[in-house]
Amino acid sequence: MLKTAQVEYIKDLWENKGLSLREIARRTGKDFRTIQKFAYIDDWNPPV
Repeated sequence: MLKTAQVEYIKDLWENKGLSLREIARRTGKDFRTIQKFAYIDDWNPPV
């Protein structure tokens, strides 16, 4: 499980810096699918 700061860092690299998901995975040392999962999340609330 990633910490909130790590998720925010991933979102920043993806949305603001414009890095590819593969580049973010390389920089953070995390799995590509993990990066993809957290980069695409917009709503953190559980479904009702």
